[in-house]
Amino acid sequence: MSNKKEVGLVLSCMDYRLIDHVVNFLKKDVHVDAFDFTVLAGASLGYNQTKYITWPISFKNHVDLAIKLHQIRKIVVIDHEDCGAYKAFYPTVKNNIRKEDEYHVKNIKKFIKDMKKIYPNLIYSGYLMRLDGKVMKVV
Repeated sequence: MSNKKEVGLVLSCMDYRLIDHVVNFLKKDVHVDAFDFTVLAGASLGYNQTKYITWPISFKNHVDLAIKLHQIRKIVVIDHEDCGAYKAFYPTVKNNIRKEDEYHVKNIKKFIKDMKKIYPNLIYSGYLMRLDGKVMKVV
């Protein structure tokens, strides 16, 4: 067994309600020893949106540095339900969890597809977290 740690990078939302759940999920279920932690409002949506053009650039700069400094091998994106960013960008999701879930799945898949083009040697996974901390794997 190797002593080398497997390091990843996580992208999650800024919502304070989910921080503890995200950390607990990463520790228990993702099978990576350590994570660099990055935050964008809406997580995958924050990367995919086009209103705030510096957000995806900043995220890629973080990934580049994480590769250089920590030799990350995996990127994990964690969106969550009842997300204020989704309500701001997609007003039709207010009080419609099914519609919001559809947007989360779409954005997570797009995020991972785009990341694979830029960083083809990394491993990717995407999740949608409920407010109670339960997690659904998307990719």
